[in-house]
Amino acid sequence: MNVLKDRLPQKGIFMIIGGAVSVTLFLIFFLPAGEKGESEAEHVVFPWEEETGEEEVSDSQIAFKQETFIVDIKGEVVNTGIYTVEEGERVQDAILKAGGFTGNANDKLINLAERCYDEMVIYVPSMDEEYENILSSSPAQTGLPSQQEGILINSASAEELTALPGIGPAKADAIINYRDENGPFKSGEELKEVPGIGEKTLENIVDKIIIR
Repeated sequence: MNVLKDRLPQKGIFMIIGGAVSVTLFLIFFLPAGEKGESEAEHVVFPWEEETGEEEVSDSQIAFKQETFIVDIKGEVVNTGIYTVEEGERVQDAILKAGGFTGNANDKLINLAERCYDEMVIYVPSMDEEYENILSSSPAQTGLPSQQEGILINSASAEELTALPGIGPAKADAIINYRDENGPFKSGEELKEVPGIGEKTLENIVDKIIIR
């Protein structure tokens, strides 16, 4: 009985030592691996993150690329010269870029609502010039199309379009509406997409229009 009592404290000591050794071994073999795993987890890059990280594009870089045109503005404007205009801008916008009209400008002979196109010549006559003289000296200038050259289908007003055979006010409005919704006509054949204009009508006007 006494021998058993003597051995009990020794057994407790061995248990304490064994527990300490177990904890030490656990710290040596498992703790570094855990820390390493956490470190690696922090640097994990998923495939979708890798793809989008370098190719991320800001909203400003996705902006719509708008076409620009070069126009030549002459006559009674504050600053004559060559100007760049954006697609869809009107003659009025171009004239404002040139500083506006002078005090002697006759704006009654200019179609301010006409759309600008590349290589366009915008001539603003003076109050002293007569309509007939302007027609004979500058037939291709805006607002005053020559009947020999044809009607600029992508910039003509409703009044100008009705000068074409078979084109009344309703068809002229339909052409303008189609142009506003779909952009400039790229060919004469595209006119057949306009409601009310068929093959026969196109044959009557195709040699009297200009597409540019």
